[in-house]
Amino acid sequence: MREIRVRAWDAERGKMVYGDEIENDTQPYIEDGCHVCDTQRYFTGLSYGKLYVAYHNEHGDWTECEVMQFTGLRDKNDKEIYEGDIITDGVNNAVISWASGAGCWQYELADKTDNGWLSDHNLTVRVIGNIYENPSLLEAK
Repeated sequence: MREIRVRAWDAERGKMVYGDEIENDTQPYIEDGCHVCDTQRYFTGLSYGKLYVAYHNEHGDWTECEVMQFTGLRDKNDKEIYEGDIITDGVNNAVISWASGAGCWQYELADKTDNGWLSDHNLTVRVIGNIYENPSLLEAK
């Protein structure tokens, strides 16, 4: 059976959250400068086929996080590869995304000159970051 896991990028907090951390976050919740409760939890939901990870921000509004799925593949160091990860073969850096037309995970080189199927290369590359925490890894060398 295929393992389905996600992680989420919380842009407001500058934080990547994984698995159980999404449901068990214990950040203090403060509204209008006043301490309201001891936990500000991430909430998950499924609506119209889309998975959501969100929380109430300090203004009481919902803040949605960017959700990324585990590819089910691991790199040459046995590290899990997620959508949005940046991988390298030692020469080129590439970004992982879902190729909906082909129904599989793909990589696209940072300079956008080539792409291919992740499953053909996952055991020869390594994860070096992701597009949210390490965008500089995609800059031209």
